Amino acid sequence: MIDDLKDIARNPTHADYVRAAANDCIAAAELALKEAESRKKHWCTRCRRPITQAESKAGIDKYGKPYCRHCLDERLLEDRNFESGVEDAKRLRTTDDVAVQSQGERRIGNWLAQNRIEYIYDERFRIAGDVSIRPDFYLPEFDLYIEYWGMNERDYIARKNEKKFLYQRAGKKLISLEWRDFDNLENVLAEKLSRYIKL
Repeated sequence: MIDDLKDIARNPTHADYVRAAANDCIAAAELALKEAESRKKHWCTRCRRPITQAESKAGIDKYGKPYCRHCLDERLLEDRNFESGVEDAKRLRTTDDVAVQSQGERRIGNWLAQNRIEYIYDERFRIAGDVSIRPDFYLPEFDLYIEYWGMNERDYIARKNEKKFLYQRAGKKLISLEWRDFDNLENVLAEKLSRYIKL
């Protein structure tokens, strides 16, 4: 209804009193929606405690899920520890001398370098508002992200799903490569890339 009322309020062919009444209705409806939202119950994804709307929004903006302040702080600390572990794990080198953390990532980097496709490996990017993400590979020429999901463990899958949600919400182009693609990785990568670029 609000969109219809906005059309009426903007339409100069309607009488002034009709447009004024439409604006009054819009203001009342928006106030009612705001009040209903403020009364809505929000719950922390992790501890299931009730949380404020502001806490819910902070968690959703960062991870796509509502968290209380305590659980959000824990999650941020876990992420920092995870990223430290990632840096420590970069012990393999691609043919263009980029330090990576797995054989799958090395093969992807080697393939991209061999095909002269510029990439940035494992750097943090702001993809929407204050949402940032750390993709395995970013192809700046094509504004395209590549993720190699090299494990099949429960916690890893949860992180994978959250990350995919953030890409989707930001409207970013993403190529997902799975651990099961490992034996045929280069061919799967070429096939998926060919949907976006001419090889």
